[in-house]
This record gives sequence, C-alpha cells and structure tokens, in this order.
Amino acid sequence: MTDEQQLIARLEQTFAAIQASRMEGVPVLNSALRVQAIGFRRHGGFWFGALLTPWFMNLMLLPSDDGTVEPKKVGSKHQFRFPAGTFEFIAGHEDEIGPYLMCSLFSPVFEFEDHDSAVLTAEASLAQVTKVTDDSAGSDPDADMRMIWRGEMPHAQPTDVSRRQFLRGRNKTQPEPTA
Repeated sequence: MTDEQQLIARLEQTFAAIQASRMEGVPVLNSALRVQAIGFRRHGGFWFGALLTPWFMNLMLLPSDDGTVEPKKVGSKHQFRFPAGTFEFIAGHEDEIGPYLMCSLFSPVFEFEDHDSAVLTAEASLAQVTKVTDDSAGSDPDADMRMIWRGEMPHAQPTDVSRRQFLRGRNKTQPEPTA
C-alpha cells in the first residue's frame, strides 16, 4: 500500500468512526453523502486534498509522517497562500491521523443531492485553488507550506475573494454578476 493509500484509508476510517459515534443523530448529516478523501497528493512535504463527509466538505492539509512539524493548537487559525488567493485554515487533531489544518468549503452539505455531485465539486475546488494564474506564477507554494506550519509565514492580507466568488470560479478581478 502506498503512503497516499494509507493516508486516505486513515482519513476515511477516522471520519467514518466520528460519523458513527460523535455525529450519530446530529441533524446536520446529509444521508446522500459518505466519507471520502479526494485528490490527496504530496505538496511541499505535506498532504493536500479535500475531505467530504455527510456534515462538511473541507480542504485539508496534513504534515507528512516524517515527524518534522510540531502540532498546532487545536482551533488556532492560520492563513495559507494558494495560487487562487489566501485562505484561512483551522488547526485540528484526531489521534488516528494526528495534526491537520482544515478550510471549510461547505458546512453543512445539504446543497448536494448525491455523492457524485459533491465529489465533482470537491475536485473542481481543488483544481481552482491550485490553478496557477499570471498573478501567482513564480511563487513557491512548497516553501509557503513549510513556513506556515513552522509559524514563520508573514501575515498575509486576505484577498477580496469571497467564498461564493471562489466557488463560482471568479477571482478578485472578476466582478460578481448583477441581477
């Protein structure tokens, strides 16, 4: 089994167990969805991808298993620069997977009528976040990721891209359509 397959299996098992225990009976669950790790790949010595559950869809950032990073305080917020802009991640920890950072895309996830459409949305979100534009060309996302985990990232100014604009594929130079 590859490192990627092991990470995906640990993520899916951990959050499926959370669903069966801590989330049992909670009214924010979308019964059309199941836990699935989507698009995870190594990026700068870290794992980056999306996690879909019946209660959220998050971008996720996890350190590799080489033990070179210190865990972040659970609940602490950290900004991270991607080609699509600067996004705020919140630190979390589960014993089965260790420390991670998460950025909410949808919570709850009632917008999705079926699992396949939610997966397509997660894949499109990952593509949009990592899409290199003329403005982001030349940046070093791997170095940024290492710096943010060590707490050395300078405080980035948030972009003026709303979550709605991002999910609709608009950047800060593209205005919202008016009705």
